[in-house]
Amino acid sequence: MAPTQVAVSDSSSIRFQVSTPNTGAARAAGITAARNELDATASMADPTDVRREVWSHLFALAVSNTVVNGDTYVAGLRKLLGDVRGSVTVTTPDTITLSGRSGAIRIQIRNNSDVPLTVRVRMASAKLRLQDPVRRVKLAAGGTTEVEVEAGTRTNGRFPISIRVTTPDGNLQVVPYIQVTARMNAIAGFGQYLSLFLLVLVLLWWWTHWRRARIQKARGTTVSD
Repeated sequence: MAPTQVAVSDSSSIRFQVSTPNTGAARAAGITAARNELDATASMADPTDVRREVWSHLFALAVSNTVVNGDTYVAGLRKLLGDVRGSVTVTTPDTITLSGRSGAIRIQIRNNSDVPLTVRVRMASAKLRLQDPVRRVKLAAGGTTEVEVEAGTRTNGRFPISIRVTTPDGNLQVVPYIQVTARMNAIAGFGQYLSLFLLVLVLLWWWTHWRRARIQKARGTTVSD
């Protein structure tokens, strides 16, 4: 009697996934990236944010060699963390015009998530003096926060400013690198004062002319009488 034939295609596939550990250079790299992203993104959340525990649990599953398709957990965790960082956006004009030798560089940071988040903002410029250019900024849930940095220079011109928004530890970028141009125009500030001065001169001339005409009219009336 011929031996009984047993189909093993499906079962062998299942046995292969269970018995083979999740190893390899690609997996190791994915775990390292997930670990770094977890630490950095968790620093954005409040200490009481329950998601921190969820992320840690998912990471523990992802690194376990007893879990089938551990790479799926790694990819899923990294997507969750990426969504948190992706909820932060920045709005700023490409060019900022400042009158005089000093002014404020302002950017709007939007938190589109339903929980508060904290980020690190760093502005830098080789030509401008920036006051407190590195700051930790807490973003209200579903709100927009304005960050204002005072800037000054001794010369006129156009000066590039780099803006980086990262996780609080500074290890991971939250929004793409931003560069804006500050246009310092001291003449514009001087022009405002000059315009005011000219206005005062015009008013003074008008008042003097009116007063002189009134005096002359009064003298003419006296002579006639």
